[in-house]
Amino acid sequence: RWLVADEERGFTLNPETPGISSLRVRHAELAEPKPAGAFRILHIGDSVSWDEDGFVTTLARDLASHGSEGTEVINAAVPGYTIYQERRTLERLIAPVAPDLVILQYCLNDNHRFLHRLTEDGGWLFTQESRSLLVADGDGLVDRFSRWSYLALEIRRTLFKLQHGERGVFPWEGRADFHAAWDDGSWDFVAAELQLMLACVRAT
Repeated sequence: RWLVADEERGFTLNPETPGISSLRVRHAELAEPKPAGAFRILHIGDSVSWDEDGFVTTLARDLASHGSEGTEVINAAVPGYTIYQERRTLERLIAPVAPDLVILQYCLNDNHRFLHRLTEDGGWLFTQESRSLLVADGDGLVDRFSRWSYLALEIRRTLFKLQHGERGVFPWEGRADFHAAWDDGSWDFVAAELQLMLACVRAT
């Protein structure tokens, strides 16, 4: 139960889990308002930057070793998050954290509104939205069936590989999570989300 449902973001880190703050980030409770002289770096991302011993932790450690004791690095990454969920997280955190620098980590499977949905036992599955992107143009029986069946989606992915082979097709193109990156329209969505993030930062 390290994830909990959230109406706006789909799911967040569970603030009742040890190591998760009331702001729903894996960090100690932050002083509010920000102490005078403090410099805060807010990192927004997904599983790529979630690793507890990953590059965000390395950044914090290197800054401290170079005499930047007044610098706080807040890792607000959440596994499974998309560009939309990351933007919503930024909007939630911008006021209480009052960051001096915001870093956004992007991955090719971020081109969705919601990629995963939280299950009752605390796990997740691909959303209907993300699955339908992979099979949206198909009218065949398997295509229609895979819009609501996870088993059929796996069959559809296998047929995709058999149809296209490995030549000229990036392996992740046949995946429900990464497929949107090969859809030109998804980049308009990403650009709009980035503009909203920029406006959020500039407004503070």
